[in-house]
Amino acid sequence: MKKLKTASLLTIFAVILSAGAAHNAAFAATQPYVAGYATTSTVTIHTQYTMDVNFTNVSGPRNVNLSHVFSTAGFASTSSTDPTGWEYQHIVDVHTDDHIYGEQQVWQLGTCIFNCPVSSSNWTQLGHMGTASADIKFVYSTFYWNTGKTGVNFYYEPHFNNGSSSSAPITTYTKGMSDTSNYFATGTKSKTVSGTTYLFKFFQFGIESSDPLTVTWNAWQYSMTYAGTSQYSALTTASTTVLPSDHTNTSAITYSGTTPVGVGGSQYSANADYHHLHSSVPSGTVKWYYSATAITPGTQLWP
Repeated sequence: MKKLKTASLLTIFAVILSAGAAHNAAFAATQPYVAGYATTSTVTIHTQYTMDVNFTNVSGPRNVNLSHVFSTAGFASTSSTDPTGWEYQHIVDVHTDDHIYGEQQVWQLGTCIFNCPVSSSNWTQLGHMGTASADIKFVYSTFYWNTGKTGVNFYYEPHFNNGSSSSAPITTYTKGMSDTSNYFATGTKSKTVSGTTYLFKFFQFGIESSDPLTVTWNAWQYSMTYAGTSQYSALTTASTTVLPSDHTNTSAITYSGTTPVGVGGSQYSANADYHHLHSSVPSGTVKWYYSATAITPGTQLWP
């Protein structure tokens, strides 16, 4: 259903992408998306990401889904200087019936390898979005390399308005021989591929929706971590920003040989509330919302 979009993160930029877009090796994704990434050029190679996502303020009626996504490039080892060309995407999706689902995909250089497309046969229903005590307040989500690095586990933990929580079954992607990845990476790297220099953002987080014009939504992302403990809000040496989402430099997430790969599609009217705009918003928290005025590419969000 989703597809790797072109945005990255490590310091946090906003890009535009949309749910259900499939990757294409030449940045041919078609759907809009808004996302961030950390701008640091120090690449941290690790095994896990976490993030809390909240749809509490999403309004309706809606005729399209709205998705929290975070995507990352695969690396073979902690000493690797280049990615493998594989990408992993974790998705928390609120559907038009207000039910929330856990979804995930794996891509190789723009070709979907795992859960293609996302559908009822491979998603996990987590519960209902709403104000009732048993409705979901937020979802803790994480994906990580399993023991032995044989694949990636995708996990979703819904927390309800009544203070309780539950554990959704872990969905496991088991890699084949052609997937040489054993790690994820957070950070950026400038690289010339096929004569064009790109800034590759190896980890990106954001919101996507297949309708860039009429969808009504308001979704929050916070408590983002990588490597198990480090919060993005602690990355004080790099600026956090919003990036434009085109299909070239700004949308690159990984590469292999002469092939660059991006995530997402064109920019649409998405805005955000964030720490540098309102100090009451904690660093490490971004509140995306639909707006006739889009957030300006290059906007620093935090620290």
